[in-house]
Amino acid sequence: SVPIAGVAGDQQAALFGQACYEKGMAKNTYGTGCFMLMNTGEKAVSSDHGLLTTIAWGINGKVEYALEGSIFVAG
Repeated sequence: SVPIAGVAGDQQAALFGQACYEKGMAKNTYGTGCFMLMNTGEKAVSSDHGLLTTIAWGINGKVEYALEGSIFVAG
């Protein structure tokens, strides 16, 4: 068996993979849908405009959060 070392959702993995490591950094992914995530740092931020608050990642006990906006049918 292979031990699992990490688990990530696709958009959270894209935020990390596109080097949005600092608060305020954002990425857009375009494909069948369109997804925007912005790193909000160590604080979970609530949106008044319909964005989803999500955990971006947790590394060495430090959790980072993000805001996510989604368009599910785009292409």
